[in-house]
Amino acid sequence: METLIYELELIAPALLLVAIVAIAYLLNRQNQLAGSLQQERQKNQRKQEILNTRIDARDELIARTRKELHDNLGQLLNSSKLLVSVTRQKCRDDALDMAHESLGLALREVRSLSSTLNRDWLEEFDFVENLRAEAQRINHARNLVVTLDQLNQLALPGERQLMLFRMVQDLFQTASQSARASHIRVTARQTARQVEIEVTDDGRATAEVDRERFELQSLRKRTSALGGMVERLSGPNGNKVVIQLPLS
Repeated sequence: METLIYELELIAPALLLVAIVAIAYLLNRQNQLAGSLQQERQKNQRKQEILNTRIDARDELIARTRKELHDNLGQLLNSSKLLVSVTRQKCRDDALDMAHESLGLALREVRSLSSTLNRDWLEEFDFVENLRAEAQRINHARNLVVTLDQLNQLALPGERQLMLFRMVQDLFQTASQSARASHIRVTARQTARQVEIEVTDDGRATAEVDRERFELQSLRKRTSALGGMVERLSGPNGNKVVIQLPLS
């Protein structure tokens, strides 16, 4: 017993030293980790400050560009259109008629672009309103006729309405280029649970073309990302695409 006590007395200082070293190491390691975390927080904070500065600069540039488009270029086009209109009344000429139409189209495009630079534009985006403007633009070109039928306001967030609008725009392009259609009809319906957009055209069947060019696959991916589904039917009389999106 005395021998055991003696041995414990001999190794006790060593054990105490090991414990002190271990505690010191742990405390040092903890301080290092705390310092690393603090540095990481400061680094992230600097990144966020830089990001915020860039966002502010971008917003300022967008606001300035929007003002230039609306106040300067828009007014210049409007004045030119009025001047051409007065000249048309004095001298009837086909070239003046074309110039008047071109200026009107350019003015609408500038106003449309100016509105898209509005910071609240995405939240306030309206599918039906923009679809009507798109149809008017296409019909004005006279290469394709777009008919809008049963258009109801959609109870969807602006971002989802924008994504839906982009999908319909792609369908217009497919109908015009791949299907070589001459007429497109768009119907928008809304029930208590979902929104349904139907796009039909009188072009040639594009099912095989879509598979090769991944157009239909892309449309399905975007629709799926919104929690919806898409169906396409092609036949000798044309094509029909139905997009269904849930309201919630």
